[in-house]
Amino acid sequence: MGQMALQLDAQIQLTLEMLNKAPWKNNYNLIFAAAHGAPPEPDPALRSQKAISGESLARTIGKTLSTWIDNGAVKNAYVDKYVYPFLYLKADALLKQKTALRGARKLAGETALRQPGVAGYYTADGDCSHTGEWRRRFENSFHELRSGDVMLSYEPEAVEDFGAGRGVSYGSLYNYDTRTPLFLYGPQFGRKLIEQTIEAVDLAPTVARAAGIAAPSSSIGKVLAEAYAEGEEERPK
Repeated sequence: MGQMALQLDAQIQLTLEMLNKAPWKNNYNLIFAAAHGAPPEPDPALRSQKAISGESLARTIGKTLSTWIDNGAVKNAYVDKYVYPFLYLKADALLKQKTALRGARKLAGETALRQPGVAGYYTADGDCSHTGEWRRRFENSFHELRSGDVMLSYEPEAVEDFGAGRGVSYGSLYNYDTRTPLFLYGPQFGRKLIEQTIEAVDLAPTVARAAGIAAPSSSIGKVLAEAYAEGEEERPK
């Protein structure tokens, strides 16, 4: 990880050197954001308890849905795919069986919640295993057109098993994954360090302001006005 950080630093330096060549110098904004962090490396003796098999989880959910819909028999497949952290159901198959999609989504989430390592769920209908701050984190991580039917969250430091002793934690709602750096570089932005919590949803309207265009219609974030140089927030370039 140390070498990866050094190599990333070198890549950023090369990028800035290229962008600073005329005629671009002082005439661009560069936004650098991190997608997610990573949990601490588990004790080798406990790794098997922290690695969750998405394939097994999806099979269990599919079996429960089929038993519920097919009156006790496992006949049809209602799970399309599970790409952690999102579960996709077969809407056509559910419609054919006259099964309410909302009910199937909630049952899928409740089934997952009973499996070892799963800590929470959120559905495309807004049903959630949690309230308050955790529900808000789910909502901020969910897009109704791209996030499938159910979003799952694992227990702290658990990962999706990726084989050969590897694992991924993308989609985690915990601080070790959500607290990541954000750099705003360019003539519009002030030379300052802002030590306060912001949300990823604030990035889109902030970049839109820098580009002098309207924020996306579905944007729910706020412009990070404090990141701009004094007076620049009113004069987007």
